[in-house]
Amino acid sequence: MSTNYDLAELRAFLEIASRGSFHDAAKKLNLSSSAISRRIASLEQALDTRLLNRSTRSVVLTDAGKNLYALAVPLIAALDYSVHDTVQQGLGLGGTLTLSAISTAAFSIVPQALAQFRKQFPNVRLHLHDDTGRHVLENVLARRVVFGVNTLTEMHADIFFEEVIQDPYVLVLPKDLLPSDEAIVDWRNLSTLIDTPIRLAGLGISSANRLQIDQTLKRHGVNIPWFDEVENLTAMLGLLRAGNTAAVMPRLALAACEEWGLTTVNLDNPMIARAIGLIRRHDTPLSTPAEAMWSLLRNTLLTYERTA
Repeated sequence: MSTNYDLAELRAFLEIASRGSFHDAAKKLNLSSSAISRRIASLEQALDTRLLNRSTRSVVLTDAGKNLYALAVPLIAALDYSVHDTVQQGLGLGGTLTLSAISTAAFSIVPQALAQFRKQFPNVRLHLHDDTGRHVLENVLARRVVFGVNTLTEMHADIFFEEVIQDPYVLVLPKDLLPSDEAIVDWRNLSTLIDTPIRLAGLGISSANRLQIDQTLKRHGVNIPWFDEVENLTAMLGLLRAGNTAAVMPRLALAACEEWGLTTVNLDNPMIARAIGLIRRHDTPLSTPAEAMWSLLRNTLLTYERTA
């Protein structure tokens, strides 16, 4: 059964109940006495329940009125807070900006953009979901986040994708393990690592990065001697810092690791790269803070590409 009532009528009832006076409530709501009386009458008719007993001297809540007042006060307060918080968020004066990003971007690019964002919107909180590319896409599609930083692995009709950079895969290893002064290494030459103390670590086969690399190399007839495998970026970086390990990783993953004693060597024949950009739903408009963060992330990615 649906009950048709007006929120203004409910607010009139709450004001009367809290003040014990039609006159005082009407003054607070900037209404005439007759107008507030009509609202109460309409609410009682909609609920088919008497809420107030009114005399010339006082206003007394019925049992139904007491029950409604006790239940409605916290709900209306929560509604008012939600509306206020939404307005503050839209203006960039508060609220929370919820984003999703692939782990490499969350680790290296988002912190730089956030530092600039804080100067413009110091009171806007960030909720960052760092995950795989597939989950970033799912977060955006499900509207769990406003937008995301992701790789372009599949097109979706509901998604707008702004490609920003091409992020190449590079050979990463501790500087003291660098086998030569070459700036570029042929993929086929990685097989010679097996004859050295260095072991080549790769991401697990469930990784979209690993899948892209393996499929591309297979088309070019290149076999890569992956030795160790890990499932996430954190484990890979741990192996690299420990020494005697080399890895093939997106160059973006190393943007925040320059002081760790790691170096990168470009890989060629073939050169493999992934498209990195920003995604959002076509039907999701961006608030002022979200537009600012979108722009800052784009510019941070472009700056990284120019200086890498």
